[in-house]
Amino acid sequence: MFLVTWVEGEEVNYRFINEDELPSLLSRINHHVIVQDLNPLISVVA
Repeated sequence: MFLVTWVEGEEVNYRFINEDELPSLLSRINHHVIVQDLNPLISVVA
C-alpha cells in the first residue's frame, strides 16, 4: 500500500493505492508527487 500526495494549485490531494495502481496514477499526475511506502520491510517494536 502506498500513500501518494500531490499539489494542484492550492489544493493538496492524496490517495491510498496498491502497487499495481502506482504506475497508472503517476502517469496521470503532472505535478510534484510524494510517494510513501506504507509496507515497511522491518517492523520495530519498542
